[in-house]
Amino acid sequence: MNEELLSSILFVLITWLLYVIIQYIRTYTYWKKRGVPQITPIPFFGNTFSVTCGEEPLYHFHYKNYFKFKDHPFGGYYDFGRPVLLVRDPELINHILTKDFAYFQDRGFPYDEEKEPLTANLFNMGGPRWKNIRTKITPCFTTGKRKLMFEMLKNCMDDLKNIVRSNLRNDEDVEFKDILARFSTDIITESAFGIKAHTLKNPEAEFRQMGRSLIQPNSRIRPIFLQICPKLMQYFGVRFLSQEMNDFFQGFVKEAVEFRKTNHVNRNDFLNSMVQLMENQTKEESGRDITYASIAAECWFFFFAGFEASSSALSMTLYELARNPEIQRKVREEVDRVVEKYDGEITYDALQEMTYMEMVIYETIRLYPSLPFLIRSCTKTYKIPNSDTYIDKGVSVVIPVVGLHRDPVYYTDPEVYNPENFSEEVKNSRHHCTFLPFGEGPRICIASRFGMMQIKTGLATLIRNFEFTPSSKMITPLQLIPRLILTNCGSGVWLKCSERSFN
Repeated sequence: MNEELLSSILFVLITWLLYVIIQYIRTYTYWKKRGVPQITPIPFFGNTFSVTCGEEPLYHFHYKNYFKFKDHPFGGYYDFGRPVLLVRDPELINHILTKDFAYFQDRGFPYDEEKEPLTANLFNMGGPRWKNIRTKITPCFTTGKRKLMFEMLKNCMDDLKNIVRSNLRNDEDVEFKDILARFSTDIITESAFGIKAHTLKNPEAEFRQMGRSLIQPNSRIRPIFLQICPKLMQYFGVRFLSQEMNDFFQGFVKEAVEFRKTNHVNRNDFLNSMVQLMENQTKEESGRDITYASIAAECWFFFFAGFEASSSALSMTLYELARNPEIQRKVREEVDRVVEKYDGEITYDALQEMTYMEMVIYETIRLYPSLPFLIRSCTKTYKIPNSDTYIDKGVSVVIPVVGLHRDPVYYTDPEVYNPENFSEEVKNSRHHCTFLPFGEGPRICIASRFGMMQIKTGLATLIRNFEFTPSSKMITPLQLIPRLILTNCGSGVWLKCSERSFN
């Protein structure tokens, strides 16, 4: 190799190295230049290498980062090359989610309404269109609507009892995570879509297959890379959801709506409410806000969030009750007492009186929040109150819910399962932004009360009919699924179960 060629190669290498160093300094000193404490990044990956590679679930990632800034109200880290502000001070969180919501209306999640209509749902949307659709959909979840939907759940309660009984006949420990995912799927499809999916009776039913596919490895990796580099992924045609998922929900909505119109079927469910919204739009709105495609998008998200979040909360509650027999006894005594008042029936009004059960469920979702973090995108430059720090437009703000929920400053012995954390006296002693399982402010989960109704229905049914104790098959500590946005126990929830005697 002659000296001239060698010099050229060295020049290129040195130039490239200098470029990398300059880019590193420019990218990864963003927070330092602004006087914000930051977690030391590694080139290209920033601070999210462990999450991207599946080594660490998002739950643990946000818990760990929350405590890295324990002496600060906020701090910075990097999602690959993008700066992210982690906020841990409850009052600042209140500003971001509620008081100064105008600066943080969007979540910043990418969606493509033309190529992937299901991604254009209320969770992903931002701006005026989000506000308009949110306003229209909110009446679908009033107390009156929930009461009507509850009446459709009674068959699901009977099916749940029967499937658990059938497992007991085999004299084996029972895996409840899958059973309760099927139960939640049946509730969603029956009460929201007017369809009897029968997934408790048939684990391979189509709706259950769709739900199961959402937590498969290939389904979990796509959202992460679409969030990291959306333009590149969209250029290569990488989809957020499989084509099968898109086709299934688009086809299901179209067929269901056409059937109802042809046969003059009118049901008090979510799908019917959405169809009425579409038909009642003004001429100027028609084709813009509520369409067949947008109905499918909202149905898909309602299905995913409804069955996954509710079934996880329910299975985790059973897990904790099995480990805490005294708390289980207190819940059962309350359920028995209230149900007897309603002639032995679990009714909507009966569930509202089960206040200790509600404390138990809240304690479960404190320890295992379905969404371990909240995210907002700054839509215009924002000055953080009582500080000289500005958040630039386009910067993501993350609120690590799991860290707040396990902070000893707000919860005494935060690793201990203690429903008394949600007695009225103790609740009132804490800042309301230290418990955020459903979010807060204008973007609070629109169906949170429906979800609570779903969880309480399942728990009341099970606790009234069965007793639960720990199983040797249960893996502890819990093994959470990596690369999944929602908190999910991948190792299953195994319990010993025995039927109660009412003699």
